Formats: sequence, structure tokens, C-alpha cells
Amino acid sequence: MRTMWLALSLSLAAVAILSAARAAPQAGPDRPGQSAVDQRAVWERLKGLVGSWKGKGEPGPSEVEQTYELILGGRFLLARTKSVSSRETHEDWEILSYDTGRKTVVLRQFVSEGYVNRFVLEEVSEDGGTLVFVTEACEGAPQGFRARQTLALDGADQISQQLELAPPGRPFGGCVTNTLKRQG
Repeated sequence: MRTMWLALSLSLAAVAILSAARAAPQAGPDRPGQSAVDQRAVWERLKGLVGSWKGKGEPGPSEVEQTYELILGGRFLLARTKSVSSRETHEDWEILSYDTGRKTVVLRQFVSEGYVNRFVLEEVSEDGGTLVFVTEACEGAPQGFRARQTLALDGADQISQQLELAPPGRPFGGCVTNTLKRQG
């Protein structure tokens, strides 16, 4: 179970969380009464992550390396993450895209321990700097298992990521936090 928690937690994703900066969920027509976020603009901002990033992760401590690159004609953003601690090496790939049909950003995560997660963008802070993704599906995890990944864009040269997990019927709890700086 520890490996599953660690595997799911070292993604971006993505990504110290600025929980105080989070706004109420904002999305389109399926959430009446809430203002819509221009998720296409969020997608354009995510493209600014292209490059190499390095930093620290907890628990651990771990050394984290992450790269972002646009692939397939710029329609997808590929994030590759490698986290090395004294106990293990973890890797994952994330592919982010803008789903024109649903008008939302989607994050698909492939974890070295065999899990596949599909997240959708659920919340965006008022300033657009904090993005919260919640799973639609967790392949390889127990039925009802959920994950929430938060990405804080701390200016152009630093990102913070937090992964929270929720076993079936339980609330989200912190799992992993990464703080990364742009390398060039």
C-alpha cells in the first residue's frame, strides 16, 4: 500500500500547496451557479511549463527531476517525472490536453508501479496560479479510490505540486509534496 501511495503522490503534475489560495470549483455548464473558467486560457498557460525542472520532494526527502515538452504538433503536453529517495526510485509520465468537447483540461498519468489515473481540472484560483485536478478514474486501484493533484504556478520559475489520496469512503489526505525550480 505504501508503494501505491508513494507512486500516486509523485506525479506532476504536477506538483507545497497554496490551499488558502484555492477558489471554489469553477467550471462550465455542469456546475450551475458558478462562474466559468476559460480552461483554454489555462491550457495555454500550462504550455509555459515546457523545459526542465529540479527540486525536492516529501516525504523522503527525495530529489525530483521533471521535464515538460509539447508533443504531437503541440496538442499535448508531456511531463516526465523521476523521484529518487534512499528507499526507491519512482517515475511517471503525464499527458495533459485540452478536451474541446468538454472544454476542460485533462491529465492522464501513467505510474511506474502500474497505476493509470485520469484527472480533470476541477478548480482554478482567482489569479489562475493554482490548479486542482481530481480523478475521474484510477486504474489498478481499489474501487472508489480517488486522487487530487494540485499544481501551483509560483511565477515563471517555480512550481509546487501536491498529491492527496482518498481511500473509498474517506476524505483526501496529504501524500506527497514537490517544489521545483526551472533549470533552463
